Amino acid sequence: MSLAEQISRWMSLRAPQRAAVGRLDAIVESVEFKNTTLESVSRVAVEKCTVEKMEFDTEFPSFCFALATGVGKTRLMGACIYNLWKTRGYRNFFILAPGSTIYEKLRAELQPPHPKYIFNGLSDFPRPEVWDGDNYLRFDRDRSLFDQDRHANVFIFNIGKIFSAMEKDEAGRPQFKFHRFNETLGDSFANILRQMDDLVVLMDESHRYRAPASLKAVNNLKPILGLEFTATPKFLGNVLYSFSLGEAVGRFVKSPRVVTRTNLTAADQQKIDDLKLKDGIYLHEQIKARLVEFCDANHLPKVKPFILVSTKDTTHAKEVRQYLESNDFHGGMYRGKVIEIHSKPASKEESDENVARLLEVESPSSSVEIVVHVTMLKEGWDVTNLYTIVPLRASVSEILTEQTIGRGLRLPFPLTESQVEQLNREDPDILRLSIVSHDKYEEILAAKNLRAEIFRDPVRDLSKEIPEPLKAVEVPTLFSQETTTVLEGIARKGEVLSTTELLYGDRRQKLIDQILAQSQELAAARAASAAAAGHPAAAAQAGLFPSAEERAVPVDAEKVTRELRQRIENEIDALKYQIDVPEIHTYVDPKIGFAPFKPAPSGDFALVEQRMRSADLLSGQQETGDVLELEEIDRPISYLAACLLDEVDEFDGAEDKDRLLQMAGDYLEATGKKDEELRKLVHQYARVMAKDLAGQVRNHLLDETEVRHNIRAGFIIFRPFSKSIRQVDGEVDLRVPPDQKSNIRRFLFGGIQKSVINRTGFDSDTERRFAVALEDDRDVLKWIRPPLGQTPISYRGGDYNPDFIVETETNRILIEIKAQDELTTEEVKGKAKAAIEWCRVATENQGGKPWSYFLIPEDSVSETNTLAFMKGQAVKF
Repeated sequence: MSLAEQISRWMSLRAPQRAAVGRLDAIVESVEFKNTTLESVSRVAVEKCTVEKMEFDTEFPSFCFALATGVGKTRLMGACIYNLWKTRGYRNFFILAPGSTIYEKLRAELQPPHPKYIFNGLSDFPRPEVWDGDNYLRFDRDRSLFDQDRHANVFIFNIGKIFSAMEKDEAGRPQFKFHRFNETLGDSFANILRQMDDLVVLMDESHRYRAPASLKAVNNLKPILGLEFTATPKFLGNVLYSFSLGEAVGRFVKSPRVVTRTNLTAADQQKIDDLKLKDGIYLHEQIKARLVEFCDANHLPKVKPFILVSTKDTTHAKEVRQYLESNDFHGGMYRGKVIEIHSKPASKEESDENVARLLEVESPSSSVEIVVHVTMLKEGWDVTNLYTIVPLRASVSEILTEQTIGRGLRLPFPLTESQVEQLNREDPDILRLSIVSHDKYEEILAAKNLRAEIFRDPVRDLSKEIPEPLKAVEVPTLFSQETTTVLEGIARKGEVLSTTELLYGDRRQKLIDQILAQSQELAAARAASAAAAGHPAAAAQAGLFPSAEERAVPVDAEKVTRELRQRIENEIDALKYQIDVPEIHTYVDPKIGFAPFKPAPSGDFALVEQRMRSADLLSGQQETGDVLELEEIDRPISYLAACLLDEVDEFDGAEDKDRLLQMAGDYLEATGKKDEELRKLVHQYARVMAKDLAGQVRNHLLDETEVRHNIRAGFIIFRPFSKSIRQVDGEVDLRVPPDQKSNIRRFLFGGIQKSVINRTGFDSDTERRFAVALEDDRDVLKWIRPPLGQTPISYRGGDYNPDFIVETETNRILIEIKAQDELTTEEVKGKAKAAIEWCRVATENQGGKPWSYFLIPEDSVSETNTLAFMKGQAVKF
């Protein structure tokens, strides 16, 4: 295994990071940068890394890693430092950051306690000495440059620190602290760095250093090697490895999409800008509603999205902010929800306040929904909840546009590559970044070869879409909050085994009394809370304090109670549509067991003589010397057990100590050799013996993973759930096909008669038609489309919710509907296996009607088919 492969494994690098460090490693193995030429390095790079050519615009060899934003450039930086330290023994690394934001970020991530410590996983890499713009005057040149310890020095400066002016010389030229003689150091710090014969410069966001002054400053440090990290290289000749946005989309970052309107008639720039802002708000409100629904269904922390509006200058930024907060823009709906950020605040205090407010934007509790900026928000501002970008300025350069887009690429949740791919298949809106286009955007994207293929919707035409934005609604069940709370308590306590027991006689009357008491307690609590908050009117509405008008009219308490009881009676009657789905929690305890066996060598181990052999370095001629005395292992059983532990990952040194020793002892005993000979045999054959024994162990491994099921309650009471639907005409009848079947998730369907949730949503029109068939089937007593997260069935991929739960006169059924090409996937089969096991446990523990599971192909579904007919076409397991 190469060093690059080891680094990748230790640091858990992503595929593009692994490829990048692999290319560097191939060159480092062949080149000593202390005494080479640019031509030699270029030639090796072409030979080793399959690049067509390698050119440098610096006075030293410098390789660029062009990785898309969000892929992990900082982590790669740590891997490269370790590679050079490990392979070549280089100890001095100078990290150059383009501004204070990245500078502070990198300083923090160079400290081991930081969760994003850039050397995480490299256990043999001593903690480096970190020197920055604030502590470099304490640098001990003699100790750090000439001692022989292996600790690395990491110097981190931003370009502002290097050019920080101290005063002017007699000719009026600025004298910089970094370059000026310092009595404490005995030299200028720049000159100290130039004396290092192993200085490596690492340039974060390296496209920022191509201006003549910056490039000159870097060249003057006289490094032996440069490593550059950027998503958008300005100089392309030295790119050693690239991983474009097109490759990252759908795997490591959000999918960016360009949004525009066709047939625009407005020629006035102001009107075009107004239209962009309105389109941006439309997209923002859509994704805001969707995220509420998604996070609620998947029990994830709330993600509150925001819009980034870029402007042409500070005056423009102020005008835009004032407009967004005015009554002229959505009736003042965003007043107090807009912040203005730019690179030239009036004071340092204002700059600090800007940074603080930016940091708050990612918090769900932040009131900010729109950030208006000029040029401050380029690299280094890492947020995950930016979903909409509205550029109102002409793009000054390709770099700035790309970097601005990069602010919105990071994922809102910690997801693996496979999870990103799955979410992009199942719910792509959650991982999309929308960019409202202006007149130069297509030109810029084309110049970066971000072709239409990398976007899910290459150019989205808003003029053909539904004009109304989405809205988030809460979908109730047939039960009030009070009834739901009481029923959940009854289920958890096991007071009854079935909700049917609650429908009649004394148990029904007791339930009514319990719900009535709960209603009164809740009303009193609400009123007290309102009164304590200084809202007597609200308290009066809650029933605690009557209003003046109410005090003049006698209250018919008996009538109020009768009406409340009648409402409760109606809710209890609705229990006839309740399917008693047991609340089953599954606990998986993975364990590996071993079937008993008698270890024995697969072959005969015999002692052989050992001689010295040597080879002449010049001629390569070999010669063999005299016989040597054989070495021995003092404790052969313990030694063989230790070797076996290294060979079998399933063994734990502490827990399996006795087992390892027993196996090693039995194995050696089976050789039939005496102790003295065994000590020599183990010395000669320990690794061969360990591999032989490990093979026998693996043949007798048993999967003893324990799966336990706990019935926490005899039945689940379904709760209200969140759903984002069209603002206009978002609620339709179940039997009316939607006008846009591709957008069926944006509708809420009502008119349901056989369910405790009489309005629901669907992921496909096939599911809607299946629901119609259930409503019309005389054999179907009741059914429900369970809200996401409320009937989780544990399987190897996480939690699984079936599409439908149905009850007939004789059975209770879990149903999944899938397209023909999905029926045999591993994911679907895994879910089916878990659902079948769930049905077994439910049937054995609940009693009554048995549970079963059916996977029904989409092409079997029709509104005119009965459930029995569709079940007959289900996939057999």
